[in-house]
Order: sequence, then structure tokens, then C-alpha cells
Amino acid sequence: MGPFLTFFKKGANMILDNISRISNSPIANYVLVTYADPDVGPAMITKDKDAFRASVQSIVANISAGVNLDCDELAISAIKMAVENALPNSYVYVMTDACAKDYYLGDQVVELVQRKMIRVMFLLMHDICLEDEEENLTYKVYEKIAEASSGQLFVMSNITDVSSILNFVNTETVEVDVVDLETIESPSGYNQKHMVEVDASMKKISAVVSGRKPELYVINPAGKVVTDEKQVVTTLNLTNIKAIEVLSPETGEWTFVHGSDGKHTSKYAGVSKLTFDYGFSSFTTNKLSDTTSVPVKGSQVLLLIGIKEENERFEKLEGIDLVDTSNKILLNLPFQSLGPEVNNLYETIPFLPPNSSFYIRIVGLDKDGNTIRRSSSTPIQPQMAGKPSVEVNVKEINAVTNVSVKLICFAKSLIPLYVRWYKGSRPLQQDQWFIANAELEYVIHKTDETSAGIYTCVASNDKGSNRDSVTVNVKGVRNNFENYEDFPKFDFELMPPM
Repeated sequence: MGPFLTFFKKGANMILDNISRISNSPIANYVLVTYADPDVGPAMITKDKDAFRASVQSIVANISAGVNLDCDELAISAIKMAVENALPNSYVYVMTDACAKDYYLGDQVVELVQRKMIRVMFLLMHDICLEDEEENLTYKVYEKIAEASSGQLFVMSNITDVSSILNFVNTETVEVDVVDLETIESPSGYNQKHMVEVDASMKKISAVVSGRKPELYVINPAGKVVTDEKQVVTTLNLTNIKAIEVLSPETGEWTFVHGSDGKHTSKYAGVSKLTFDYGFSSFTTNKLSDTTSVPVKGSQVLLLIGIKEENERFEKLEGIDLVDTSNKILLNLPFQSLGPEVNNLYETIPFLPPNSSFYIRIVGLDKDGNTIRRSSSTPIQPQMAGKPSVEVNVKEINAVTNVSVKLICFAKSLIPLYVRWYKGSRPLQQDQWFIANAELEYVIHKTDETSAGIYTCVASNDKGSNRDSVTVNVKGVRNNFENYEDFPKFDFELMPPM
């Protein structure tokens, strides 16, 4: 790990430097989790690039004396900690030369990354610890998480590979206005073709094929193979991955010819300001904030689609499909516009989601009649509903008298929920009903001696309840807190308020 670690540190610096140059940076904060069996973490979380840079530079390789017969590490525990602390739509990079002894936690990570729409990129050094491990569960869990998050798995055997992949990853991370077109799993074989519709808003197309001995080239709408290196640029070309970019593509249908000496994945994306948001809900709503990123398994849901654009070239939505990982249509969903007051917002009829993973694909037209296709960024796996998650914005507040203090509770659930603030065991408000995601405030308008105490937010659905607390201290007041273990039990029939 030692020689490679130096290159990874340089790669992290490259990404940070490029982010600093972007006026509209897509990166809001940074999370670092280190692990060396038996230790994992703690997570370092910061918005300060310099602090993050210093933490990365302080990492040292843990090289044990003699031969380490136990190569495997607690990698999945570390990934889980990083994902739990990452913001939605983040990128998580895993750098290791070892397999995962805690592979049994893989399903928990898959559920988290799909709910938070996080992509996980693996950068694996092919060392003695990875030798002949590709068929073991301790290795295949990496493939499972990468596939479930629409990420990538890079295996590097030399310094040249590391340098090439870091340059590629650096470009991918800092690219803004990236829209996903399609991700497809294909069987072994060469000369397989996939069509990509390019609309007038598209500034660039990128294609990546992951598999043994990959093949990838492109045919333009006129039917000619593009060999001009000024238009088609090879950004990565290794034994298990090939990537190209098509610059300033003309509108129309482009054909990407791909293949591999085994099962492989091809991913297509573009650079455009025309994209969409989506969410699932068991109730009709005209707010995407009331929806969830994954549907409840085995339950009827609605799908809400919101078109996002800057130049108002979008003309009409023509289709909403759910497609599997082989690009086969599973469901074509009838839909309706929610009216001019919520422009470019559409709702499908209720439907039962597939049990297997799927992508959302929308098809529309721009003002010139060109076809527009976009896809969800990660595969979606329906999940069983559970208790809501709850988080209070701070854990402790130190206030003086005669000031206002605002407490904010965030709760998330795949099914409708009730949320309420308590002080000790005393309720401070009526139960508030939410379709899925809740943000509930409680304001102490004028602090005094009676304001000090433990304030708890409790969220409940028909699967149970969870809570989180904040301690409020008022200057000059001694707190004699009680230990409230027995909160009221919540047994609701979850129906919207009349």
C-alpha cells in the first residue's frame, strides 16, 4: 500500500485544487474514514478543504512486521460509516489493497447508497492480498456495491494504472451539469451496439465500458465511424476499462459499439443543463420534498417527475419507463401534468414497483422536435418500510436569558409519519403529520431558567418510533436533568389529517 498511497494523496490534492477553481462547486463537504483492522474511523467531517487536505496527508500505511496472514480488513464497516455521514448525491472513493472480511454488511451499504443516491468508486491495488480473490464473497461485495450505486471498480497493478485512473477520476468528480443517459449490463461478446439520442442541450457525451479486454468506439448520426481525435478523445484505456468522450456532438442518434471478453457494463452520460428530479410517494403531492428516493417494496406508489432546465428548450414529456439493468422496459407508466402552477412537474398513476433493481428513464421532445432521453443516476431497489430516522440539528445549545432559540428536527421515512417535540416527557406541541420527509421546528421565544433541559424530537410511523435529543443550557442556570427512558408508546393508524 505504501508506494500507491503517495499517488492517492496526490490524486486527492488534484481533486481539491480543481474544485477550488469551480465557481459553482458540486462539493459541499468532505468526509474521511480510515481503517486498519480492528479499528474503523472515526469519521472526519469538515467543510474546510485545507483541514481535509491535512488529514489526507497525515495518513500512513499500516505495515505490520513479518507476514500478515489475515489480509482482509473491515472495509464495509468503513464504507458504511462514510455513507452514513455523506450528503445525498455524494461520491465515495474506497482505496485499498485488501478484501472485506465484513462482507456480510454489504446489503446494509446497498440500501444506504440507493436511498441517498451515492456512488461508490473502488480503487483497488492488485497486491498479494487480492491475488485469486475475485470469486470470493470478500471481493465480490465490492462489485455488488459498485453495481448497486452505479459506481466503478478499478483494479490497478502498477503505478501507470494508478496515475491514469486518478486523472480520470479527478475529471469525473469535478465535472458539473453531468446528466445520466443510460447504464447497461451486457453479456460477453464484441460488436454490440447501443443507440444514444443527443439533443441540442448536450455539450459532450461520455461512455465507459468496464470488463475484460473492453472494446468501445462510436458512429455518428451520418453512419460514419468517428476517428477524429479532436472530437473523440480516449480518456482511459486499461485492460479492464475503456472510456471515451465525444466533444460538441451534433444532434441525432449516435451509435456506441462496445464489447468485452466477458460480462460487462457500459455507462453513458452527457453534459447538459436539462435533467430531472424524481421521488416516490403513497399519496398525491405536488412537492418533490414530500417524496422518497426509493419506493416501498410490495406497495402501490406514485412517481413524481420534475424537469429541470435553464434555457426553456424542453417542450413535452412523452414517456416515463422503468427499465432493468439490461435496458429492457419493465413498466411504461401513464402520467399527467400537475398543471401550469407547477410547471414541468408530472405524476404517474399508482403502480406496484418491480421487486428487482430498475432505472427511471424519461423521454421527451425539445422545441426543435429532437428526442430527449435521461436516466436516473443510480439503480433503484424497492425497500421494506422501517422505523423513521431522526436527527436534531445540534446536540447542545448554550444560551443566555431573554433570547430566542430555534430547534430543528429532521425525520425521514418511506411511509407517512408523525413528529412531535417534547421537553422531558412533556409534549410541547400536537403531533404533526408528514407524507415522508419531515422538518419540524420548535422555538423557545424567550429563554429563562425554565428553558434549560433536554428537548427530544420523536418521529413515529406504523413500524415504530425513533428519537433524537438536544440539551439546552441557559447561562447561570444549573441543570438537574431527569433521565427519561420511558417515552409514550406510539401506535398510530397513519392517515392524513382531515
